[in-house]
Amino acid sequence: MRPPLKALLVLGLLLAAPSALGRLKHRVPAFEPTDLDLEDPHVLELDLQVGAVLRDQAPKTRIYVPDFELDYGLTERVELDVDGAVSLDETDTGFVPTLDTLWTCVKLDFATFRDERDERRVWALGAQLGPRWPTAPHSYGSGFGAVLLGARMTPPIHMIVNGGVVTEPLDRTEPRRSAGVLGGFDLDYDLDRRERFSLLGEVAGAYSLGPDPNDVHATVGVEYSVAGWFDLTLVGFYGFLAGGDRAGVFLGLAPKWALRDPSG
Repeated sequence: MRPPLKALLVLGLLLAAPSALGRLKHRVPAFEPTDLDLEDPHVLELDLQVGAVLRDQAPKTRIYVPDFELDYGLTERVELDVDGAVSLDETDTGFVPTLDTLWTCVKLDFATFRDERDERRVWALGAQLGPRWPTAPHSYGSGFGAVLLGARMTPPIHMIVNGGVVTEPLDRTEPRRSAGVLGGFDLDYDLDRRERFSLLGEVAGAYSLGPDPNDVHATVGVEYSVAGWFDLTLVGFYGFLAGGDRAGVFLGLAPKWALRDPSG
């Protein structure tokens, strides 16, 4: 199953990363949804996003250099993913480089149901799950993320619903573990029959079970499929609740490579 874009949603990401120069609170239960677009077997995709986010709490500004996701198709129904971010976080003395929690996971396609009269009309059910590793400052141990994905594809509309839970690695500066319940809805609308231009939108949120603020946010953007192996996206972000990310903009690029000749 291959919807035309890569910059969709779901997987909940509670970022746990105090700064190396002190306790910069940028844990954010900002839910970054994923898609149910599994890569073909032995195809590698690198999804990079660079941009900036303004926040209510320290760090007031985060510059992502980049937010990244690496996807590798194992089979038609199984994909390996690595998801993380490198940012420059604003402090009183300048910007400090920081790593976020690294998420290694598998994305699974449980079932796909196609309309006999039109194979482009698809219902699908899947999941993304795996451990979260303590790459953020002051973190130790491990966490876990699990998200259930439901998709309905009726071109030109592609809809994905996400829901799940996440726990972060422990933090030496915080007695309570970051955790949350996540949910989101993603919409992709093809603007042309060749599926080269698309409108992207999402509404997502997280209910915090730990020390983090709750989150409700929306994004809107556009995608341009330059070629079958390369996509560009421009996405704006707005957070509705106080205490976390409030506004941002991201430029994304997603090249992919076939690591094995499909004929051989």
